[in-house]
Amino acid sequence: MSGKLWVIVGGGISGLSLLWYLKRYRPEQKVVLLEKTARAGGVIYSSCKEGMSLQEGPKTFRMAEGEALLEMIVHVGLSDKLLIADKQERFIYYQKALRRLPSGPWGLATTTLGRKLLKGIWQDMRRPSEGDEEESVASFMRRRFGDEVTRALVEPFILGTSGGDIETMSIKVWKELQLWEKDYGSVIKGFLRKKPQDSRLFNLEGGAFTLVKTLAQQLQEAIVYEQGINKIEPKGKELVLHTASDQWLVEKVFLTLPLVQMKTVAFPEALEKDPFIKEACAASFVGLHLWYKKNVLPVKGFGFLAPSCENVPILGAIFDGEIFPSHGNLLTVMMGGMRQGQVVEASNEELVRQGLEGLRKCLKIEDSPQGVHLVRYKEALPQYPVGYFSRLEAFQKKLAKYP
Repeated sequence: MSGKLWVIVGGGISGLSLLWYLKRYRPEQKVVLLEKTARAGGVIYSSCKEGMSLQEGPKTFRMAEGEALLEMIVHVGLSDKLLIADKQERFIYYQKALRRLPSGPWGLATTTLGRKLLKGIWQDMRRPSEGDEEESVASFMRRRFGDEVTRALVEPFILGTSGGDIETMSIKVWKELQLWEKDYGSVIKGFLRKKPQDSRLFNLEGGAFTLVKTLAQQLQEAIVYEQGINKIEPKGKELVLHTASDQWLVEKVFLTLPLVQMKTVAFPEALEKDPFIKEACAASFVGLHLWYKKNVLPVKGFGFLAPSCENVPILGAIFDGEIFPSHGNLLTVMMGGMRQGQVVEASNEELVRQGLEGLRKCLKIEDSPQGVHLVRYKEALPQYPVGYFSRLEAFQKKLAKYP
């Protein structure tokens, strides 16, 4: 196939969203999306098991960061499927007890974690700025807030949301924190000057896969399935994309693949050997969906996280039925991450055993679940170690030399 063609490689939510925006705002441009599997969506999927609706992939999206996503949801006709989560308490399992995260000034003074955080805030307000440009999350947080806040709050948050290791993850992931320290001499002072944002969470009936299915259906004429790219080479002012069965001559290519998957693509030598691709890494984790005949939770809330210092076999759990009541008595246990990546290789029986053990230890749940659904996410969460962003900058300069 030839012509002034643009190709998107990868049919996950990023590739589908890009295709939708190009079709909407550049309708005159010929665009095709190539997906290596038989369906779109990547890790996002929904299924029904024993009458329970199960969602794989992200559980919620944040209003403040999802304006473009909401625009797309409205324009594809899914606004009536939108679900807004109620504000929910969040918990940390710390010092062998489930502890509520403070949700306001009163909580700082009256909760165990609040008092620890208050001590860290006091340290941050008084400590001068002295950080390095390239620094780990752990180094930055210990310097600003102390070891206990870092261990009890920051580490489980990073593990639970990105699977990351704070000892190696770059603080540039939270560039805003660095800027606040530089501009105001304190993270807290910078935070207090920040404009309030909408902190509500949302999703769709049937989960994010509802959006995936809708986009794939509306854009079906521009999507080619079972066409995985294995080689990209320049040809004059254009590029040739090689698949197992075809070649595509294109003007522009947009790679929306996870970075670790790009290791399987043959690039021009200068790019293929670049450390940005060679050193790419991602965290693996397991989602264990459990549902019960009755509500077995000891608290109401969004869920909880557990620091690694507590030595429990899980990262935490999301209380699906509390966030969206239509999910019934469903909860999702999380295991894995950069520090427990090998867990994805364990047997189903062992993973269920570990998950139930973690719930017994943290939530005192002794009931047997009515149903179980296990999902392994191998190398699903991209990691940003110290040095990542400088390697990205160098890679982008090399990339600019190609059409």
